[in-house]
Amino acid sequence: MTRTLAPLALLLAAGCADTEPAEETAPYVDPNEGLTTGLVLIFTADNGDTYTFGWSAPDDDAEPEVDDIFLPDGSDHSHHDEASYTLDVEIWNDLEEPPVPLHDDVSEQGTTYQVFFTGNAVEGPASDANRAFLAHDYADVDADGMPLGLQNTMTTTDWGSGKLIVTVQHLSGESEETEKTADLADQVAESGLEALGGVTDIMATFRIEVE
Repeated sequence: MTRTLAPLALLLAAGCADTEPAEETAPYVDPNEGLTTGLVLIFTADNGDTYTFGWSAPDDDAEPEVDDIFLPDGSDHSHHDEASYTLDVEIWNDLEEPPVPLHDDVSEQGTTYQVFFTGNAVEGPASDANRAFLAHDYADVDADGMPLGLQNTMTTTDWGSGKLIVTVQHLSGESEETEKTADLADQVAESGLEALGGVTDIMATFRIEVE
């Protein structure tokens, strides 16, 4: 016996056949989130002398291991003379053995990254500390010509001691709130690091002294 579907059943069957499951949007995942556990600051003076300092926190339950930063100024200590340093920032995953460098990845993806320098020791694009004794300038840009912060200049403007905070921020570009813009450092100087969108891969605080 041949059975014929009723008109309503035919409509329902056609509707089910044409319906595709809704496409789910995968949540944004920062490839370095949770892996960025170490930071190395390399200061190179005009005469070629190099000073290297590290920050490492591979264990969330332990205090980070932090080097105090000591930088000589350009004088013989009878008076202050400025000294200029290039500052290279290295970013590491210390959870692996041996540790894995991440700074090349950050450089390649620079249009979604920026490094910020804040704290009462530094005056620069992201900080206007009143009693700063270091002047910071960016010395590199990303593919769009915006500041990156893996290469910098630091100039000693006085003797002193204080805090230098280095923050590596990942801006995903998925919305206006997380898009990298040319004025991000100005926003941080005006409203603090809380003004940033995106994900903070690492925020390292150093005690620094110019002597």
